[in-house]
Amino acid sequence: MQSNNIPTDIIKDSDLNKDYIDKENDKYIVKTSQDINTKQNKLISGTNIKTINGNSLLGGGNVTIISSNDWEEVDTHDFRAGQTGYNIPNFYKEKYIYRIWASGKNSQGDLKSQGMLQIRRGFTQIIGIIYDQIGVNSACLVLSINPDGLINIGVNGPATFRSLEFVFVERKKVS
Repeated sequence: MQSNNIPTDIIKDSDLNKDYIDKENDKYIVKTSQDINTKQNKLISGTNIKTINGNSLLGGGNVTIISSNDWEEVDTHDFRAGQTGYNIPNFYKEKYIYRIWASGKNSQGDLKSQGMLQIRRGFTQIIGIIYDQIGVNSACLVLSINPDGLINIGVNGPATFRSLEFVFVERKKVS
């Protein structure tokens, strides 16, 4: 009858190939081919373990995931109050959706309320929103953007563009 004990002067535990022989409760266990075939592959970060934003999931502790709304402010430093129309810099309607805030003046030169317009990706026609009624004759101040990224404010539409007094633009990448 054979013993399960291997003399320590012949083989050391550190010499064992753990894929084939293991030790539990000071006894050596030879794994069967079924044990070997069903074992899990070695886990390697970035190879067969996913990473988050290039950071490994290995190790102790929590993984902090910071989410954002992904809206970024568009640099409009070249905008000058009083100009008629403003082209959004680096306008990519196929990659982004945009939110635009703007204000303009009425025909008397008075500053009117500001409006906000959000556009969808890849739009092909001028999009406008009526955001203020002017006086008793029901003229309306309209904020619009054309498919090339040109923002305008007009009274009752594009035939009467007015000067812009304020522009703020955000965009969000869409897939």
